[in-house]
Amino acid sequence: MDFLLFLLYTVAIAYLSVVLPGFIWGAGYEPTPKKVVKEFVELLNALGMDGKTVYEVGGGFGRVAFCVLSKTRCNVVFIEPDPFKVWWATKRAKKKGFSRRFFALRKSALDVNYSGADIVYCFLTPWLMNKLKSVFETQLKEGALVVSYRHKLKGWKPVLETSGGLRVYKK
Repeated sequence: MDFLLFLLYTVAIAYLSVVLPGFIWGAGYEPTPKKVVKEFVELLNALGMDGKTVYEVGGGFGRVAFCVLSKTRCNVVFIEPDPFKVWWATKRAKKKGFSRRFFALRKSALDVNYSGADIVYCFLTPWLMNKLKSVFETQLKEGALVVSYRHKLKGWKPVLETSGGLRVYKK
């Protein structure tokens, strides 16, 4: 019984160590579903974005970033405020040989300069999407795309909506 209780505590602590920092740094951790990641990469290829620069905002452990890196020639700017997740993703990028195309920023989404982005991928809270609207309006270059999963970018009209829940906005 003591071992079972110890195991339960260990699992709970491990789970909280992954999930809780996300709440401390601004949002909970919910990874993009694999089918949506696949759809995003297919969208990049269909739109002729291969070789462009993708900013992944709130990158988590890098599910989107590493799929983009492995299936396209895009560069990825990985934006994540949680230091553990940034460390993990950076280590993984080095191990997979993506160091030249993977750039990690340990920053809040609101403290990033988006002027170098061709595509910005977001799976964020509605509150943060509303805050980023003015940042995107002032910093994104003309023609840059914002691809949001699940949440709208208020005041912007999507140029494309996919069956998987991706909304594509063009500046």
